[in-house]
Amino acid sequence: MNRIKTTRVNGEQAVELLMTMRRTLSGCARMLAGMLGAALFLLCPVESFAQPAFPSRTIHVISPFPPGAFNDLASRTIALGLQQELGQTVVVENRPGAGSLIGAEFVARSPADGYTLLMASNPIMAILPHLVSNLSFDPVKDLTPVSNVAAAPKLLFVRAGLPVESVRDVISLAKAQPGKLTYASAGNGTVGHLSGELFKFTAGVDITHVPYKGSAPALNDLMGGRVDLQFSDIVSGGGLINSDKLRLLAVMTARRVPQLPEIPTFTESGLDGFESYLWNGIVTRAGTPKEIVQQLSSAIAASLKRASIAAPMTKLGAQTIGDSPEHFLETITIERALWARVVKATGIKLER
Repeated sequence: MNRIKTTRVNGEQAVELLMTMRRTLSGCARMLAGMLGAALFLLCPVESFAQPAFPSRTIHVISPFPPGAFNDLASRTIALGLQQELGQTVVVENRPGAGSLIGAEFVARSPADGYTLLMASNPIMAILPHLVSNLSFDPVKDLTPVSNVAAAPKLLFVRAGLPVESVRDVISLAKAQPGKLTYASAGNGTVGHLSGELFKFTAGVDITHVPYKGSAPALNDLMGGRVDLQFSDIVSGGGLINSDKLRLLAVMTARRVPQLPEIPTFTESGLDGFESYLWNGIVTRAGTPKEIVQQLSSAIAASLKRASIAAPMTKLGAQTIGDSPEHFLETITIERALWARVVKATGIKLER
């Protein structure tokens, strides 16, 4: 039978053995604690790590109008400019409908991180809030200005067969035939729509509004003789000025447009103070960090200073801007007050 060999130790040896065991266990505990600490570090939320520099992925510019409109051109111009300035891919998505509300609502519900931008215009930021009582979001509270991109004056076109030669002739014809003349717009709540209502109110005439889904289809029907007038912007309609299917009667500016020196203003035609511009500028989700908003604004301004970027819009008569978020906010505030007065004076309302 095998016996277990034991070794007897005295008191001093026992104490030394106990201390050795405690030191060994203490070392193991420290090693275990270190292992647990490393595991906890790996399980920490992502927010505890340093965020990657903006932008680290694709930026999306939402155009709430169809291809071919001024808004679409401005969107693609800025997408190219931002891509060159920021060194990151920038793509344009067209999300038209409901007078730009569909695309705007998409951005208003997107993350507040600067990766989803809206090419906004007067309607969504300054007009529709006065026209639509049941908006599902608040453009003022849910969207924040980044930079105004460009502005284009509105023009009054008429179909080729309409027996008029001036704005005065249009007023006379409209008064002689109340409600018979029709004017097209890019949609309910657009600047073209409100410009027509302002014209009706200012001139004291009755003409019928015909809304379309975008400026291009409205111009097509104007050239086809299916509507009589259109208050179009110079970018969307400028290429048709020499067409024999329509005629340009006046520009809605305080002074004549350099690209159209022979075309009179509405003031010269007898309607003082009748001015209307369509502007397009970048906004993003409210709550986006200020440093990201400023970075985007600076990149837009820098890109618009380059002729290669600005040329597609300036050649068509638009004025490029590229201002600060603060200045853009001032523009929006002034426009809201202007169109609020027009809506109140005309009494028009829209339901979504």
